[in-house]
Amino acid sequence: MIKNIIKRIRLYLFPPKYEIVGKWRDDLIWCPSQCYLNIKVNKRHFVVYLRWRHSDPWTANLIEVIPDGSFNDDDSIEWYPLDIHHWKGNNNLDSIKKDVLNSVNEWIKINN
Repeated sequence: MIKNIIKRIRLYLFPPKYEIVGKWRDDLIWCPSQCYLNIKVNKRHFVVYLRWRHSDPWTANLIEVIPDGSFNDDDSIEWYPLDIHHWKGNNNLDSIKKDVLNSVNEWIKINN
């Protein structure tokens, strides 16, 4: 019971910067490999988009979407590049995803 109270207090004092909606979707074919994660920042909805090509390192972008997770029909889709370490290949995918979510937090600090 005390652990639950401490957890609630910690969440109240230090709320998460984003809310994860669903799970990572991994499409790890040879080239390109891609991973997607839907998140919510305040009332805005985003897709975290990771992409890797065999000759390039992983890149990460934050893409604003409409609440159901789909893209707007017009050309106003906003892509925000995320600054991540220089990762190659799929060997460290869990580390890459952690790095990307840290970068999402940094983006939120700057842009919200």
